[in-house]
Amino acid sequence: MSDSPPRHRPFWVWVISLLYLLTGTLAILSLFRFLGMEAAGDQVADVLAVRQQALAWSMFGLIPAANLAGGILLFMLHRWAFYAFAAALVMNLLNILRYLILEASRVQITSGSSVVGVLFGLGVITAVCVYTWRLRKDGILR
Repeated sequence: MSDSPPRHRPFWVWVISLLYLLTGTLAILSLFRFLGMEAAGDQVADVLAVRQQALAWSMFGLIPAANLAGGILLFMLHRWAFYAFAAALVMNLLNILRYLILEASRVQITSGSSVVGVLFGLGVITAVCVYTWRLRKDGILR
């Protein structure tokens, strides 16, 4: 038996873990389903172009995988949860930068809702990073 006191999961650990487990799993399943789509005739080139864009957007599934890993590690109260979420934040920022450099000149954003959504998502993952950093600093994540 170990001499360390039993660790309990704070409420927000449950909420964040479940959120990222659900969204990470759904994103990875959607990516696999999308990549497995079959096209016939002239649609093949169009589907391949869309697939390449989808792969770039998900950075080959790395962002959803980092989110899923972060959710699992946080639920396990493991210190690496912070690093998984920080990696997801960095990959999201790189993906946004890639989009702005390569595609923003070809695509015009017609509504501010997409910008608000991106900023909201970045705010959430940043808050999760700060929260996991504090949990690690307080010794809850080991």
